[in-house]
Amino acid sequence: MNLLNEKLTDMQFNRLKNFIETTAGIKMPYSKKIMVESRLIKRLNLLKIRDFTEYIKFVFEFADGRKEIFNLIDAITTNKTEFFRENEHFNFLRKKAVPHILVNLSKKTDKKVKIWSAGCSTGEEVYSIAISIEEERLLGLRLSDFFIYGTDISVKVIKTAEKAIYRLDSVRSLPDFIKKRYFLKSKNKKDLLVRIKPEMREKSMFGRLNFMDENYGLEGKFHIVFCRNVLIYFDKAIQQAIIRKILKHLDKNGFLLVGHSESLHGLDLPLKKIASSVYVKI
Repeated sequence: MNLLNEKLTDMQFNRLKNFIETTAGIKMPYSKKIMVESRLIKRLNLLKIRDFTEYIKFVFEFADGRKEIFNLIDAITTNKTEFFRENEHFNFLRKKAVPHILVNLSKKTDKKVKIWSAGCSTGEEVYSIAISIEEERLLGLRLSDFFIYGTDISVKVIKTAEKAIYRLDSVRSLPDFIKKRYFLKSKNKKDLLVRIKPEMREKSMFGRLNFMDENYGLEGKFHIVFCRNVLIYFDKAIQQAIIRKILKHLDKNGFLLVGHSESLHGLDLPLKKIASSVYVKI
């Protein structure tokens, strides 16, 4: 069955738009209608559903369709990422954030540095954090242990992050010594795939989290939170609400990093800006 000629009506788009904005908080302007249409056609073909009318009815009116909501969100959300994206943040992590945290942890029993990658997509950010810290340890940083928790609203990308298998071309620009230390090539050379080594995978855990949830259900507090290139999808009021909930899980004097294209200016938050897109909880 081919549905390439099927069109999403304005009424259907508005129903999806209202659902996504209410459920996930993601802005869905009319300019995204064609994008939504093209991505959902793939779901219709896979499910052998003949048109958008039937699909929307399946999702919203039938019990069997409730699971499709996860796939609907996966299809509509954008997951753009890469290893060491906005690399200045990883230099800050290595040279300033972690050493500063270690000073504060020196008098505590639990000396494990805990980091949260909020909106981790397919995991490249999480493993970039792990590699950055491990590299600093090799240079003499006295850090006994660290842990990174990656969360995302998309079930699909979380599964990819857990597998930690990536295309070979996604690491081509990385230094050879980084690739040798932290990546394994596929035994089948035709696959052109690499996988993060077990030592780094063991430092991380992943879970699904919707920023619109009232309670994030996280235990304990983190010393550093990466929440980068996520806030741009929300309006100012929702941004403030999300950051306030995130800050409940950030230690006092802990660091919050947002994307370089994002700004918290004008938001009423207990944060102090200390560098470009880097804040400290006060």
